Amino acid sequence: KKMEDGEFKARVHIKTKDEIGQLGRAFNHMVKQLEEQREQLLDAEKNKRKILHHSQEELEKQVKSRTSELEDAKQASLNILEDIEEGREKLKESYKKLKELDLLKTQFLSFASHELRTPLTPIRSQLQRMLGKELPKNERKDSLKMVLRNVVRLDKLINDVLDISRIESKRLKILKQKEDINKLINHVIETMDPFAKTQGIKIKTSLKKVPKAMFDKYRLNQVLINLIDNAIKHSKTKEIIIESKKKGKDVIVCVKDKGGGISSEEQKHLFELFFVGKEDLYIHKGAGLGLSICQGIIKEHDGKIWVNSKVGKGTTFCFSLPIKSKKLNKEKELHNDKEPN
Repeated sequence: KKMEDGEFKARVHIKTKDEIGQLGRAFNHMVKQLEEQREQLLDAEKNKRKILHHSQEELEKQVKSRTSELEDAKQASLNILEDIEEGREKLKESYKKLKELDLLKTQFLSFASHELRTPLTPIRSQLQRMLGKELPKNERKDSLKMVLRNVVRLDKLINDVLDISRIESKRLKILKQKEDINKLINHVIETMDPFAKTQGIKIKTSLKKVPKAMFDKYRLNQVLINLIDNAIKHSKTKEIIIESKKKGKDVIVCVKDKGGGISSEEQKHLFELFFVGKEDLYIHKGAGLGLSICQGIIKEHDGKIWVNSKVGKGTTFCFSLPIKSKKLNKEKELHNDKEPN
């Protein structure tokens, strides 16, 4: 009964020497063997479980390690793909810039062959004329005036090219000081008014009281002269109005004309290097440098420049200057051989 319940330590106690005694001893021996075999089986099962548990742990470690390696490999692959994509984008951008530079080179060569040669032709012809024969005093004077006029034009073109070069290479020198923009505007009008009168144009002002701002007087003088000169030469207007006002943290200056205006399509390209408008819209054809220079100068002052125009209703060029400069009393490391007057 005890054996049926799994108790293999049970024994029969028969001490007789007859057949029953022999049977009892045989039974006890058999029970003992069964108990030993049971213990061996239990030990074997225990060892088996240990081995299986150890194998499972090792397998889990290997799976975890392999999974980690696969994750690392996956991440490395993603990083490589990102690097390839980034490299592709950089290559695409570099190619785009190379195309732009190639176009710029072509435009510059065209500009150099045409614009720089234009003033040289009358200079040469007038000098040859004076060297060829003795001219009357008044004719010689007229020839020298023509030579001087074209030398001045050539000098301006060369200076414009130099300024563009400095702007493009971030070497334009800006020397900011606290200045009165209205005072500068009045000074520029005094300079430009005689030329405007020869074209039958009147320059008016609408200057509000504005605080002093930090700017380079020489460079802002250059911007104002360029904008007014453009209005005189290109707008076919009879009146130019120059305005100044304070708006928020900026001083705003505008040059308005009541001329023929500029189409919306041309407005998109006005500040591009070497861009010039259609022949039939302008009295004088420029070299396409002035507005690019103006934009570069205003940007170096942390300001903005823009245009509003409608065909038949005139044009307004405006620029803004921060009242408080982001770089107070700090010279920008953009070199130039010119100094403010």
